[in-house]
Amino acid sequence: LSLLERMLDSSSLIMSTKMLKEYTRYYNIGFVLSFLNLKWFEIRNLRCIIMGSERRTPINKVRELLVI
Repeated sequence: LSLLERMLDSSSLIMSTKMLKEYTRYYNIGFVLSFLNLKWFEIRNLRCIIMGSERRTPINKVRELLVI
């Protein structure tokens, strides 16, 4: 499940960055949605790092779970 979840998150991240690059000159909901999506990934990555350091997980395993 973790690999599938990572693949879905990375595809969502790619779409968010494409929206930011393409529609930054306009004021639309895509800008807000992509910003919130990127913030969610940042929080998720920080949570993975904190949990990995708390459980003393090897750095390579923690890097595999990060989205960005």
